[in-house]
Amino acid sequence: MGALIVMNPACEGFAVLEDTPREYAAATPSNPTAEVIECLKTYKAIDEASAEMNSNNFETLRSVLSRFTEHSEAEHFLSQSEIEWIETSFPADKIQRFKDGKIKITKHLPGSYSAAKSVLLGAIKNGIAFFDENGEPVGKTALQNANKAAAKTPEEKITAMMESVMKLLPQCADPEAMRKTLQEIVA
Repeated sequence: MGALIVMNPACEGFAVLEDTPREYAAATPSNPTAEVIECLKTYKAIDEASAEMNSNNFETLRSVLSRFTEHSEAEHFLSQSEIEWIETSFPADKIQRFKDGKIKITKHLPGSYSAAKSVLLGAIKNGIAFFDENGEPVGKTALQNANKAAAKTPEEKITAMMESVMKLLPQCADPEAMRKTLQEIVA
């Protein structure tokens, strides 16, 4: 087997260990502060790259969804695209499914994508434009704020919740028993 070499500029030397299970290379830092500084530089670079990638992806998703005026059409389009991505990105035995065989889409989506999707679909649902009067794209934070400002009445919120419940009901083990439970709660 090969050897693992630890190369860290904060360490005076490098430790070399044979590549065997449970045996890892280790080096004692000559300057622990320098080692932490190197870690911070790396984390900062990762955060900056991630922020830029998230921003670019938000812009792309906003551009794609700007073609839609109906929330349900945009949601359907994204669901189909997400399913295709899941089926091509995960081994078949790792794809989580409901009892009826449908894919549990949200279990597979990256969090940053789900957040962007939520903001953009909310804007479509609330009739908020993705571009301002000068044709400039509206940013994620501005769309989030506009979505909050378009807050629904309690009645509208209950209606939306009931729509969600009705969509989930067929996925329950015993939908009829769940219907009775809901009727008792509402009564």
